[in-house]
Amino acid sequence: MAKCIECGNSFGFFELTEKRCKSCYDKVFPKCDTCFQEFSSSEMVGGSCESCHEKQEKKVKDQYRQSSVESLQGASVKTVFVASEKSAAPGIFSDRLGGNVNGELLASSIERACNQLMSEGYKIVEITPINSGLVVHDPNVGYGYGGYTSGVVITASTV
Repeated sequence: MAKCIECGNSFGFFELTEKRCKSCYDKVFPKCDTCFQEFSSSEMVGGSCESCHEKQEKKVKDQYRQSSVESLQGASVKTVFVASEKSAAPGIFSDRLGGNVNGELLASSIERACNQLMSEGYKIVEITPINSGLVVHDPNVGYGYGGYTSGVVITASTV
């Protein structure tokens, strides 16, 4: 009986291909799921040969790009900036930054802006905070970075 050079199991002579059983041969020379040609395992990417894998990735990207273009056709996009208001709360650097951000007031301003956009037929897509700040030096404290949310940008779309 002949033995598989990979797993060492005994097989009939005609059951071996290049001295390997079918199971071991398929591991060493897997077939591409797309073109069904044999490749070495190092030439395979996720069940496909490198060439087929690249073609599949390009096809998926093209389909995504096409669906994105189709979803944007006829769409109207609107952006709104909602500025934060600061309160004169005590803090190490708050005097140099112009105060601290009033979070409750900012939240209600965002809510009003979103409700206005939705009443105009827009769907809120994203709310992005805009951060500002500066590096300050205090002889008694040292250097520090004072940062705050200066506002948000609300992006809305009719689609």
